[in-house]
Amino acid sequence: DGDDDDNHDNHNYSPKRFPPMSQQEIEEKLNIPVFGLTDANGNGVILSDNGNNIFHFFFSKHMADAALRAVTAANAEAPELRVSAFHLGKCYFKLIQGHAM
Repeated sequence: DGDDDDNHDNHNYSPKRFPPMSQQEIEEKLNIPVFGLTDANGNGVILSDNGNNIFHFFFSKHMADAALRAVTAANAEAPELRVSAFHLGKCYFKLIQGHAM
């Protein structure tokens, strides 16, 4: 019929825009468990990598368990460590706002 309302090649097309999400909405969308190594008090374990101190997050508990075994084997005198779950959305905002974890 020649009428092609769904054709986005026309020069007047502008994509539908949505209002920005609030911090709470973003945290809810990022409600994904991530895992990290912590001490008995739940404090994150900072690992040194080429002179940089890094807290590692793992998307897989299996990978976090493997890291725990490796760190424990390499540091016999280290305190007891464990794998803890974190909420990715909450961690994300703490990190970008510069708050300590």
